[in-house]
Order: sequence, then structure tokens, then C-alpha cells
Amino acid sequence: MRKERMREEEEEPLSPMARVFQSRGIDYCAVTMIGFKTKIKPAVVLDALKHNVYKHPRFSSKLSSDGAKWIETEVNVKDHVVVPYIDPEEIGEDGEGFIDNYTSRLTMNPMDRSRPLWDIHILNVKTSDAEAVGVVRTHHTLGDGTSMVSLLLSCTHKTSDHNRVSTTIPSLKRRGRYKNKGWFLRSMFTIGSTMTLIWNTIVDMLLLFATLLFLKDTKTHIKGGADVGSNPKRFYHRTISLDDIKLIKNAMNMTINDVLVGITQVSLSSYLSQHTKNEEDGALIPYPNNLPGGIQFRAGCTVNLRSEKGLKPLADMMVKDSKCRWGNYFSYIVLPFSIGLQSDPLVYLKLSKSMMDRKKHSYHAHLAYMMIKICQNLLGAKVAAKLFNRTVINTTTSLSNVIGPMEEISFDGNPITYIATSGYGHSQRPAKKKGAYPLKPGVQGFFISCDGGREHQASQEAINVIDSFFEELMHGTGLKVNSSGMLEKPVNKKVTFSYSDDEDGNEEDGEGDNGDEEGNKGDGDKTEVREGGNDQVNEKEVASEVKQLAETKTAKEEEDEVNDQNGVEEPPRKKTCTEEASETTKVRENTEKSIDKLIDAELKELGDKSKRRFMKLDPGCNGIAFIQMKRRDGDPSPKDIVQHGLTSAAATKKHMSRFILRLVPIEVSCYPSEEEISRAIKPLVEQYFPVETDNPRKFAVLYGGRANTGVDRMKIINTVAKSVPAPHKVDLSNPEMSIVVEIVKTVCLIGVVEKYKELAKYNLRQLTSTK
Repeated sequence: MRKERMREEEEEPLSPMARVFQSRGIDYCAVTMIGFKTKIKPAVVLDALKHNVYKHPRFSSKLSSDGAKWIETEVNVKDHVVVPYIDPEEIGEDGEGFIDNYTSRLTMNPMDRSRPLWDIHILNVKTSDAEAVGVVRTHHTLGDGTSMVSLLLSCTHKTSDHNRVSTTIPSLKRRGRYKNKGWFLRSMFTIGSTMTLIWNTIVDMLLLFATLLFLKDTKTHIKGGADVGSNPKRFYHRTISLDDIKLIKNAMNMTINDVLVGITQVSLSSYLSQHTKNEEDGALIPYPNNLPGGIQFRAGCTVNLRSEKGLKPLADMMVKDSKCRWGNYFSYIVLPFSIGLQSDPLVYLKLSKSMMDRKKHSYHAHLAYMMIKICQNLLGAKVAAKLFNRTVINTTTSLSNVIGPMEEISFDGNPITYIATSGYGHSQRPAKKKGAYPLKPGVQGFFISCDGGREHQASQEAINVIDSFFEELMHGTGLKVNSSGMLEKPVNKKVTFSYSDDEDGNEEDGEGDNGDEEGNKGDGDKTEVREGGNDQVNEKEVASEVKQLAETKTAKEEEDEVNDQNGVEEPPRKKTCTEEASETTKVRENTEKSIDKLIDAELKELGDKSKRRFMKLDPGCNGIAFIQMKRRDGDPSPKDIVQHGLTSAAATKKHMSRFILRLVPIEVSCYPSEEEISRAIKPLVEQYFPVETDNPRKFAVLYGGRANTGVDRMKIINTVAKSVPAPHKVDLSNPEMSIVVEIVKTVCLIGVVEKYKELAKYNLRQLTSTK
């Protein structure tokens, strides 16, 4: 039965909006902060999860490797519940500050895709409105706000009666505006409403297409900068009286959403009127009542597309073909805000009601959802995500709200004081320049540490350094080891070619050179090729010299033709050594490409990313870089390249880099879970630590972690150490080989190195230092 269910789950694809929310550049997560009146007991939470997590297929499934399907998996609830150590003396009375900082750091830690995409953080910290706070983080692919609130209500009970489950909100019925009118008036109103509906839909869709193509909001300091996507986010919540909102709602004949949008417009207008940015230094300067005219300020708003409004029990939402189904069944519309100072606050409410009534009387939301769905089916998920992302980045902010419980609820007898929901992962501002592809599992290459803020320079420099190591290793131009085991430094060879056809001497290169003194003094152009050493041939200079020689030869031929016409017979000229060599190699030269063609071919190959051997990836962390290597048949491994290059650098003490610190080879990468690491490291263990061997090796495990606080350091080290079989042993003081494990966000990078301490811990700068 379990196998049949697993097969069924594995074949179930993600919904269109779920595919959008886990695409590159969006990766949207929802954060729900729940306040409790008493301290939270972690054991109670773990026990409840163990008995209930398997009842929900989304919370017991992980994404497939391509992110298109759900795959059922075993869930270890201890990996999803985090209870950080909290020092009460350090926090003091600033509980709100600790919660804000903790949730802000949480936004910088991506979720581990090797397991279900949810986690719970228990913070027993007292704040002004709660004794403890639980932070629930879920990826938006699991479901939208309506689905999550339904799940929350199914896990809680009424505070007044612990034996009764929380009451869900019944379905809301739409009011018939012309039900009591006569048939003629109803017909006329229906025709007019239909025409208005068509007109509103056409206008909204045209504005949507304009937003996708060129229409952008006015630049204000509320809109994020180019790096907003990589910055930590902060979450703040405020409690307002629902009775006051209902009073305004009934007085103005509005809905609660209309009132909230009007209040938002008032707040934004007031804030923008009091602050603006200085053009020179970007400082915020107050300018009361001085709003510039013509501000275009729009907000993206989520719209529930379910035919039945309200909240249904979780069991009803999980039923197939339910009218209030589970998942991401919503759309995204654009609301134009009226930013300006009004003397009467009710003007904002009237404008809000007019705008919301018009948006409700339009098929904009349904058509936008259908457009994303059709694009995903015909053009792929990347195109659909691109369309959604264009809508987001060309607006200023986003709005969303969900319906909450109708009465006070509690979890396992612990009353809940508030529920605050928010999200992160999308950017309201596009990047100014195209970045590198993100680092992901399944790649191999080179892990580089550098100074903070120098990641781009270190990446470019690393590609050149690694490429030089690769060329030396492939062509044998680097250091060689003699019979005594000592390193031999290559000799700088100088090969000089003389062309006696040109009578103009060029004595810039090699004056006093031995080759010139032995018979090639003074005459002819010289083209020098140095092998070994530090000098490299500049292809452009070579091409320029070849072109110059060709022009010289053409001028000489024209002179010979003039002499033949005048009857002047030139005595036979003695052949030079170069001409004799050229005659013997004519057949070979005819089959070779010209230097210009070779240069063009190489530039074309560099322009094609699919043919590049080394390419930088973006790890998403400060102070590190990663260079991916696409190995071809016959290429050495990253370990061989780095081992050869650092050995050469240690012998020559040649300064190679300004920005690179450590340069570590990475041969496998995976998600940072014990199961994934055990599976990924098997090929390395079989290669470097075979079971049957007469020479057992001593090894050590070197661990490093960045931007991932949910990984247990000792668990990872023990998993790697246990993967190495006997008779190999751990020796931390004097290991022959070291297994390097670097965890960067949700990617685990693994490599094997030799002589780690002898080569200055693979620190290139320290290795080449003469001090």
C-alpha cells in the first residue's frame, strides 16, 4: 500500500504557481510567527509532529531533482524542529529585538531541498505580547495562505473547550445586487455589467502587458535597491482593533480588504511626504507636505481563485476535485495606489473602494493565472517564472492577507495570543547586471576563499590561475620531479626566427643576444617565442606580426614584377635557413588554420558558455567564490590540477594572485544531509581509500560551514569519517590525506587533498609569501 502511495505521489506534478515560487530568482518562503501565553515545550511539539506529519502528503514529501514533482520520503521530525540556545542575561528585556534578529538571520539560510520544505523554530523568549514565540517557515510550494491557515486550525482547539477543534469560517455567499428588481431592469443591469466587465478586463490586461514590457513605477526610497534580493529581511507586526475596522466598513459600505487598502494608502502617502532622498548622498531628509506630483506607485496583490470563499476543514481541502482545494490556487493583480496628501482622510477610503470595486469586476486575475499556466505548458516553467518576476520587479510593493480563526485558540492547552504571517524570497527590484549561475549540488570544481567584497575579482583571477595550472599539467611545461625527488625549475628557452627578406632591422628585441652574435646580427625581423618561465605569447601581437610579414612579402613581390618588366635580372639570392625550413613544411602548413582563424575560434568558444571548461558560479555568500569545471575526456581532476599548481607555487614562490586566499579542489557536491553525503562520497572513498590495500592511509576530516545554522557539525564529520572503511584510520595530528567538507547554504562541497599542512592549508597567498 505504501509503495502504491509513493508511486502516486511521485507522479503528481506541481501546480503552476508552485513551479513559479521555487524557480531561480524567486524562491519564495512564508514565515508565520505565533505568540503563546506560556512557554513552549519542545517535547510536546515533537510528539505531535510524529503522529500527524504523515497525514499530510506535502509535509512528508520532497521536491524531485528538477523541481517538477513531489516524492514521498521518510521524515525525521528532529531535523525540522530547531531549539536554539538562548542566554536570558544576554537578551535582558529586549525580547522583541532578539526575535527580530533571529528571523532576519533565518531569511539568509535557504531551505534544504533534500528533505520536506518546512521547519519550526521554538523561541522561549518573553516579549511584550507573548511569553514564547514559535516561528514556522514553509516554502510557498507547499501551499498558499488559505491552505496554511486551514492546516493550523486543524492542529489547534478552542481555548474555551479543549475537546473541540477550532471552528473554520463558512463559505461566503456573494450578494445579489439586483435580485429584487424587475426583469427589465435586471436585463439592462446585466447587459451594462457585462459590458463593463469586458472593458475592465481589456484595460487590465493591456496594463499587465505594458508592465511586463516597459511600464515601471516611479523610483522612491521604499523600492528596494539592486541588492535587495541578497540582503536580510526584517519582520514587524502590529495589532489593530478589528472592531474599529468593522465600524469604518459598515459606515462606508465597504469590505474589510477595502478599508485595509485605504489605510495603507494613507500611511504610504504620509511617509513619502515626510521623507525623500538627497540626490547626492542618498540621505533621508524630511520635507513635510512636499510630495512630487505624478508618482506612479503600484502594489501587487494576491487574489484567491477558489470558487468557495472562506476556510474549509483540512480533510475537505485534501479531497480531489474539491472546490476549496489545497495548494497554490491564487493569482496576482496590480493595484494602482493614489499617493498624495488629502485634507479629508475619507478621500483615501473612497478611492480605495472605487479601485477595489473595479478590480473585482474584472477577469484580470483569472486570465493572469491562465497565462502563466499556458506559458508553463507550452514554453516551460522558466518562461512562466520570468513573466511573474517581471510583474513583481516593475511594481513597488506587495500586499497579501489571509483569514484567521473566529475565536481564541490554543495548541495543546497553550493559548495563542497572535498569528503574524509574512514572506520573503522575491525582489521588487531587478539586478543592474547579470550575475553568475547559482551554486547547486552535482557540480565539481574549485572552492575559493577571498576577502569580503572581492568575490568578483577573485573569481576572474581564479579562472586565469586555474587555467594556467591546467595548461602546465596537460603540456608538461611546469615543474618536473627528478630522480632524487627534488623539484626542477624549467629553463627559459628563447627561439628566434629571422626573416632576411625585410631589409629594415628591428633591434628592439634581444640586443646582445647570443643568437644574434652567431650570425643573425642586425638583419631581419625577429619573432620570439619563450617557453617556460613567466612570459606568455600574446596572440594579438603574433597575429599583428604575421600580418606585417605578409604585407612585406607582397611589397617584395610587386618590386620583383617591376624589375622583370624593366628587363633587370636579379642575381640568384642565397636561401636562408627559414626558407629551407618552410619548403619542407609546406604540406603541413597548407592543412593548418591561420592564426587569425585560430583566435576567432577560441573567442567563439569562450563566448559559448556550454564549451567553457571553467566557469564561475555564485555561492550567495560573502568572502567565497566557486569555479565550476566541466571535465572532458582525458582532463585531470580538480585535485590533480590544484596539487600540481600549489606544488609549483611553493617551489618558485611566484606571486600569482591579489585576491585569492584558499584554493581547494571539490570533486563531489550534494545537499547537506547525512543520507545525501553518505551517497555522494562513495566514489571518492573507493578511489582514495580502497578496502583492499597494503598501504592504509591516515586521514582527517576538515569541516567548514557558511550561512547554514541548521546543520550539526559533528553529525556531518562523523558521517564522513564512518564512510571511510578500515584499515584506514583517523589521525588529526599528522594525516596523509584530508577530506575537506565545506557547507555553503544548502550545498555540501567535498574534496580530498594531500599535504594540507605542508602546502600552507592550501592558502595560495601564504604559500607564495617570502616572509
